[in-house]
Amino acid sequence: MKHIVHKFVSHSNAYRYIFVSLQQQPQVLAFSLLANAPKNDSERQTLVTKSEQIRTGLVNAYLSSYRYLSSKQENNQISAMYHHVLGLDKSATDGLQATYNFLMSPFLYNGSDKDTAKAEKLYADFFDTPLQKAEKTAVSHAVQSTFNEQEVKAGLLNINEKKVLLVSQEVTVKEPDFSRYLLD
Repeated sequence: MKHIVHKFVSHSNAYRYIFVSLQQQPQVLAFSLLANAPKNDSERQTLVTKSEQIRTGLVNAYLSSYRYLSSKQENNQISAMYHHVLGLDKSATDGLQATYNFLMSPFLYNGSDKDTAKAEKLYADFFDTPLQKAEKTAVSHAVQSTFNEQEVKAGLLNINEKKVLLVSQEVTVKEPDFSRYLLD
């Protein structure tokens, strides 16, 4: 019995370690490192030495809609369901939602929906190349791994995106001329 308890404890510690390690999302570090422009050569050199961590974090943020179920901020379905369907108090349902989000945190993005554009800009600024071009393989893999076929097509179009300035657009709608049809 003592052996079984020891084995259970060691496995539960391993599961806790894995769970905690999955909580660490790389975009948090990347955004914090790039939050302020470097003031001197020493700070620039520090960023250069951490460029792989920055790259990983920015790519993770950019691909967050493909890699995670949703963001923690947007994930409120448990609270809404218990509040609207069962009529529970909002404070009680918020507690249930927080517990659910904690358990689901490896699958929820720790950021906002604006992080995609932010990551794309920071990547281009830091690495002097567009993210979609430099990380074409990762972007293609993420887009092709999605379950939504329309999203795959739209995402692949974005990879080789060509921008065109649309100066004007004109649509003409003509009503059909029914006078030429005779009714018997």
